Amino acid sequence: TVASISTGESDRRLAWRTGMLAFNGETLLQATAEVTRQTGLTFEFADPALGQLRIGGYIKADDPVAFLQLLRDNFGIVADRPTARRARLSRANALTEAD
Repeated sequence: TVASISTGESDRRLAWRTGMLAFNGETLLQATAEVTRQTGLTFEFADPALGQLRIGGYIKADDPVAFLQLLRDNFGIVADRPTARRARLSRANALTEAD
């Protein structure tokens, strides 16, 4: 079947053509899979339910640090980086509760 999409949705879906990743309601699990595909940075979740959080935003496709900043600044999700190629995501308040 063929479906019409808005210009804004079309632009978001084609953001990769200009070196960007655009998220608009994808789950964090879907978004991290795309960031992994683009950058090689792998993710794990401190709480599996975190993967179902819906997120949105634009980042440079080759900049995983920008993705981690987006998560921290807009969604209160922080990353522990045990290695350069791996990030463990958790809610910011979960870290302060554990301290």
